[in-house]
Amino acid sequence: MKRIKGSKFPEISLGDAIGIAQAISSKNIKTEQSLATELGYSAKAHGGIFFYKWAALTKFYGLVEPSRKNITLSRLGERIVSPLSDADRIAAIRESFNRVDLFKQLYETLGANYHPADFKPKLAELTGLSPTEVASVAHRYEGIYKDAVSFIEFGDATLATASAEIVKPELVGRPTPAPSSRFTPIARGIPTIEGPVRTLHSDDGYFIQVKLDESVIEEAIAVLQALKGRVGKVK
Repeated sequence: MKRIKGSKFPEISLGDAIGIAQAISSKNIKTEQSLATELGYSAKAHGGIFFYKWAALTKFYGLVEPSRKNITLSRLGERIVSPLSDADRIAAIRESFNRVDLFKQLYETLGANYHPADFKPKLAELTGLSPTEVASVAHRYEGIYKDAVSFIEFGDATLATASAEIVKPELVGRPTPAPSSRFTPIARGIPTIEGPVRTLHSDDGYFIQVKLDESVIEEAIAVLQALKGRVGKVK
């Protein structure tokens, strides 16, 4: 399996990592072998892909304590799996995202809605990979990056929606990506927008996504105008 030099990228998605953390909690997994069995390995876990998944859970995302003798969730993992509030869970997921320096660098330069042709050059620039190496890993790592960013964008949309009290939830949110394995993260709670969408950003970082359909866009305009009028009356 071709990997990025210096192991700068986790080999499983953030969604998968959260799903595994949920399994550790709900199934009370305490041993390395129990975790290996849960991940689909029948033999004693050592090296190979199990090592990469373990590194993602501990070193990269920080959801699990690094000791294999007694497997437990980290404080960060507990805040995501058993949150005290939605806001704290969103903050913990962002913290987990930001632990991966390459995620941060890609997000700062590409964001979420980048042109597809821009990912490979930026990945090469940030990692020092050759064009041949980039070609062999870009598709897999772009999928992992997009999955992670979907959690960040969803969290921002959730907080923006809550603070603005928007009454048309079908107009706000982010399509939920298909899970990349049998480990499925907690449902995000905002309906999927079917079909092509356009993301509109404000200067302070909030955004609204609308389907590229004239009737829906007109409805979105009406909602935002009503919201603007209500906000304007606040002293």
